[in-house]
Amino acid sequence: MKSILLKSIVVFSILALTPGITEARTLSQPTSIPPFLLNTINMMFNLSGKVKMRANIIDYATKYIGTPYRSGGTHPGGFDCSGFVRFVYSEYGMTLDHSSRTLSMKGESIKPEDAKPGDLIFFAAKGRVHHVGIVYSNFNKDLKMIHSSNSKGVTIDAIYSSAYWSSRLYCIKRVL
Repeated sequence: MKSILLKSIVVFSILALTPGITEARTLSQPTSIPPFLLNTINMMFNLSGKVKMRANIIDYATKYIGTPYRSGGTHPGGFDCSGFVRFVYSEYGMTLDHSSRTLSMKGESIKPEDAKPGDLIFFAAKGRVHHVGIVYSNFNKDLKMIHSSNSKGVTIDAIYSSAYWSSRLYCIKRVL
């Protein structure tokens, strides 16, 4: 227990001293953890391959925050929701469909409280899936996703504090 506490103190101290990483960052302006620091954290906590991949997927996805929405878009010039998910996962050797509806039929169903960063989160209206994002974080009943929104482009949104997203949450799937 003392070892974990000490490691946590070291990691958070490093994060606090790393330029560009601040306590007051906003959802629209997250910063990326430097690769050397991500590797150090992975080594300190001896994280498994899947946990490392989840962290890397989220880190990679955040690099595209602010990229505009483009219907049918699949590249950094503009993404639609499934194009963004497909692009991010392709960086890690996974080929996913370019359709939120088809993607929602793949993978293992996960309860919202068990969602982990990197899981796919789907939204529907009138029983029809229309949107997909990537679970960004799930801590203390504060589920967040990173996704390409037609109004904001690639962004991070909290699910439960949004009447729009919380009322349309359809399912969460694990594809890793």
